[in-house]
Formats: sequence, structure tokens, C-alpha cells
Amino acid sequence: MNAEPQPIRSLRLKNGLDLKLYDESCKVAGDRWRVRMVARIEIPVAHPFPARLDDGEGESARRQILGAHAVYRQVRERNFVDGASRHKVLQKLCRDFLNVQRDYLSHPDFGPRFILKAYRTCRERKSWYADAQ
Repeated sequence: MNAEPQPIRSLRLKNGLDLKLYDESCKVAGDRWRVRMVARIEIPVAHPFPARLDDGEGESARRQILGAHAVYRQVRERNFVDGASRHKVLQKLCRDFLNVQRDYLSHPDFGPRFILKAYRTCRERKSWYADAQ
């Protein structure tokens, strides 16, 4: 049973990226819920790269594999939550996530480093499948 994502909050981070929090909670049985908070950041592949982080492959190579955006996604969830307390649980998931992750996600190098990691991961996966052909 998939829940339709409901926007909770959108934040502009210090590095210019937009963090969006979504509620993807759904009822599982009776008055019990799976409370799920999803955090997403769409990072443009054209995001400026400091020279010290540039891998020399260039934006066009990264865009060819990743497309226009790389998406950072984190999920926090609690299962079998009483329906009466689900909103409090969701608020706590959001608060805890922001308390722990905000500085990391706001770092100026977060966008470029995430793009490089996503690019390397996708390129490596493609090489696995190319060997199988």
C-alpha cells in the first residue's frame, strides 16, 4: 500500500540547495500506521564544482549518465504507530533529521561531492552490466 507523498516543509539550505520533506505515512492495520518521512534534494548536475573537487570528466559526461539532476533521498520511518500519536511521531522524525543532517547537507561541498559519488556509482554499475553482454 503506497502512500501519496504529502509535502511537509521546504528549506533553502546555506549552499543554495532546496531540501524538501514529505510525509509518506500510511495506515497498515486498524488504527496503526507506518509513519514515514522522506527528505529529498534535487541537485543539478550543472551545480558549480570547486576546482579541488573536479574529477576532470566534465559536466557533459556526468549529465550523460545522471541526467539533469542527481537526487539525494533519505527515509526515516516508524512502524505500527498508534493513529492518535502519528503526527507527533512525524514531527519528531523531521526534527531529529534536521538536527542531525542540516549542517552536513548545507556544506558548500555537499552538492558536488554527491554528484561525483552518484556519477561513480552509476558508471560502475554500467560496467558490471557491460561485462555481462
